[in-house]
Amino acid sequence: MNRKIVLLLVVSAFVLSACSYTLRGVITDNSTGSVIDSVKVSVKLSGTNPRIFTTKKDGKYSIKKDDIAQDVTYSADGFEPFTTILTKEKSRNIFLIPTPQEMARRIVDGLKNGDFAKIYTYLHPDYAGSYTADQFAQVNQTFKNYLANVSSYTITDLKENIEYHDPVLTKTFTGVDAVTVVLTLSTEGNPQNTWVIHLQKMLDQNNKSFWHWLFNRTTNS
Repeated sequence: MNRKIVLLLVVSAFVLSACSYTLRGVITDNSTGSVIDSVKVSVKLSGTNPRIFTTKKDGKYSIKKDDIAQDVTYSADGFEPFTTILTKEKSRNIFLIPTPQEMARRIVDGLKNGDFAKIYTYLHPDYAGSYTADQFAQVNQTFKNYLANVSSYTITDLKENIEYHDPVLTKTFTGVDAVTVVLTLSTEGNPQNTWVIHLQKMLDQNNKSFWHWLFNRTTNS
């Protein structure tokens, strides 16, 4: 092979390696701190398909990135996608926020299973200030018994950025998302009941931003 061609190939390889690097990090759930698997990490490239990496159970990712400003997007089922512009960072840990629908599922499942301590961490601070964790468990025990009769449930609607007035706190909340959950009971005739779960995204006392529960339960329980 011609020496000039060999030299050109060597120089080209050196330039390419000098202009790219591996971006690494860990992706976690902002509401729980747990790592997230099956997150798709995508680096946007000019004129070609993006580079993609999917996390495994340890929540870690490593993906090749060019030494220029590029959009990096993190997305996973049940979480709001997050895009940021990165240039030279070689390490970036990411916190993803569960969607309102995912938070509603966690609330229903958690109360149904009696996992009151976990659901208490999802409470809006205005409500967490009104109950201790033990008090919260006590007031929800009867509701847990009601949910034991729920054979299945579906999320049927999401209303975004609405106002919600709580008659107990006599307070109106803005920027609220309302998730409608239809509960199907296992009792005779399989009657259905509707539960609208109200959530507000905000920073809590631990400086975590996610959808917090404006504590309410279905009125027909």
